[in-house]
Amino acid sequence: MLADRLPADGWAWQFSLANGTRCDALIRLPFPPGPIAIDSQSRSRPGRRCAARRTRRPAPRPSAAWPPISASMSRMSPRKYICPGETAEGALIFLPSEALHADLHALFGTLVAEAGRRGVYLVSPGTLWAVLGAMRALMRDVRLRAEAQQLRREVAKLAEETERLDRRVASLKRHFAEMQVDLQQIETTAQKITAAGARIEAVEMDPPAAARAAEMSGLQLQAALGLPLLCLLAWVCGGCRRGVRPRVVAAGLLSQLVIAGALLHIPPLRAGFAALGDAVDALARATRAGTTLVFGYLGGGPLPFAELAPGGSFILFFQALPLVLLVGALSAVLYHWRILPLVVDALAAGLKRLFGLSGACNLSVAANVFVGMVEAPLLIRPWLATLTRAELFVSMVAGLATISGNMLVVYATMIAPVVPDAAGQLLTASLIAAPASILAGLLMLPESEPAAVGAEGPMPRLYDGTMDALVRGTADGLTLLLGIMASLIVFVALVALLNMALEPLTGLTLQRLAGFAFWPLAWAMGIPAAECATVAESLGVKVVVNEFVSYLQLAASGGAGLAERSRVILTYALCGFTNFASVGIMVTGMSALCPERRAEITGLGLKSLVAASIACCMAGATVGVLTAP
Repeated sequence: MLADRLPADGWAWQFSLANGTRCDALIRLPFPPGPIAIDSQSRSRPGRRCAARRTRRPAPRPSAAWPPISASMSRMSPRKYICPGETAEGALIFLPSEALHADLHALFGTLVAEAGRRGVYLVSPGTLWAVLGAMRALMRDVRLRAEAQQLRREVAKLAEETERLDRRVASLKRHFAEMQVDLQQIETTAQKITAAGARIEAVEMDPPAAARAAEMSGLQLQAALGLPLLCLLAWVCGGCRRGVRPRVVAAGLLSQLVIAGALLHIPPLRAGFAALGDAVDALARATRAGTTLVFGYLGGGPLPFAELAPGGSFILFFQALPLVLLVGALSAVLYHWRILPLVVDALAAGLKRLFGLSGACNLSVAANVFVGMVEAPLLIRPWLATLTRAELFVSMVAGLATISGNMLVVYATMIAPVVPDAAGQLLTASLIAAPASILAGLLMLPESEPAAVGAEGPMPRLYDGTMDALVRGTADGLTLLLGIMASLIVFVALVALLNMALEPLTGLTLQRLAGFAFWPLAWAMGIPAAECATVAESLGVKVVVNEFVSYLQLAASGGAGLAERSRVILTYALCGFTNFASVGIMVTGMSALCPERRAEITGLGLKSLVAASIACCMAGATVGVLTAP
């Protein structure tokens, strides 16, 4: 136990104290408290009697019936194991049996208490293991303090040598004739500085700055290489079709980098992230007030009992998901007030100039940044039948590669403790995903027909008034809330069921298998190789179950095993409805909007999932290029 828990120089075997007593072991703790002697008592005659006594009736008084125990206690004299100035004011008697330790405390409590008063303590294997852990932490702390003191001394020496160098350089300027002598002195001082620097490097615990800089540039170059590789993957997955326009590739990559660079590195826009985060917090607090009124402590109100486990009172359905209702109502009101249409029209105009697609397709892609995968096609319902096959495919990819505004607020609330400026990061991810989805879609299915004409006018009005928008938005939010709840229950249960069948046969889960497939994509986003497995598994959970569970796991784990940069990249890569359930929802909704193209929409469903997954990884790689560790 000592060898496992303590360093080799932290203890000694069969150590002789100054009073002539030889203890079984001595733990070399610094003063205070000082070294602690340990003596081991084997399970001999008293122990056997103790074991036999457990099966009998209540024992007589210990002092009369157990003379060997009394004699053993008498050997625990402080004079034997406690030497002032040499050891601590206490010693340990190790009993190699938990049962013996318990029996001694139960039958000889008075003698054990007397031994403790004298500074001698009986410890069982479990107690000694825990005590050794605390002693190891104390030794490590003392060692780190000593190294810090050494570092301070070396820095002070370095400062002294630097001051001496300055004085001698000044002497060189004043006494040019004695240049040779002064140069020799400078050389001597430089040697001393080099020696001091070597000693400092010996106690330096952080990686050198040059190594960090090399790692930084290496990871960013890795992400820069990953972007074209992801484009190549999309082209290969589409069957290496001809007809991909260089304008589409250049516009797609440059627009992603420009959007990300502007939102991440221009101070005024970056400051807007904090304001957006405050707005999300305000929405969460307002929702908490409503859920507290309706559900009481289940909705986040004061608990009528003590919370035994931290976070045990959090209930997802009653405290986090109701935010969907408020955001759904507000989104409908903003749409009716023509605020959302104004932003969507501006974004659609920019996409049209970049990629040259029809107005209806651009409008659908731009709307997907703020609304869901079914609501966006609803805005272009009159033109769905006239879209080219490539434009229809791009609209489907954009629906899966982005998230709606109400889910953005929910996810931002969930991962705010783990990802800095979570709301702004998710909004940036959706904006980057718009050109990324067009690029991935047109690489897999290049445009081969003339673009359709239409959807150039204003977006249609959906509500009769503000109150109508508020009521219908709340109803839509309720439908979404119940759909999320049902999807979580069903898909988590199905994955658990598949894992029950798969794990005994292969030793792997469905998420782990999907993680193997996503490992190269994690590397292409600029993730360090040591963290690629964790990121790939999160991407696998997102595709197999949904992104809600992936974000939930990220928030629950606190980003364990991932650096801050990797957590940010993963946040961008998860920002999309790229899962099988969403494909089913989208195909069903779009088929209902355009029944004459039902077969075409169904055939493009799984292909759009592949393209959307690549588009989300492009967003992560873009941030990887622009973000240093």
